[in-house]
Amino acid sequence: MSDLIGKKIVEVRNMTEQELNAEGWEGNVMCLILDSGEKLYPSADEEGNYGGALFGVTTEGKQVCHYIQQE
Repeated sequence: MSDLIGKKIVEVRNMTEQELNAEGWEGNVMCLILDSGEKLYPSADEEGNYGGALFGVTTEGKQVCHYIQQE
């Protein structure tokens, strides 16, 4: 994971149909585009069985969930 340090998220969007097909997924899955051109997307598990949402905690301690809704 250290290869992610210092990179910036420059775009957040739905995965394209082509990207979803490449993973064998369907639905609305978030895709993060980094300034390096890399694409990251959440998965339900380390085996890549399905796309997921991003969960986290704000600096104020509030729990958050980020996901892309159907357009």
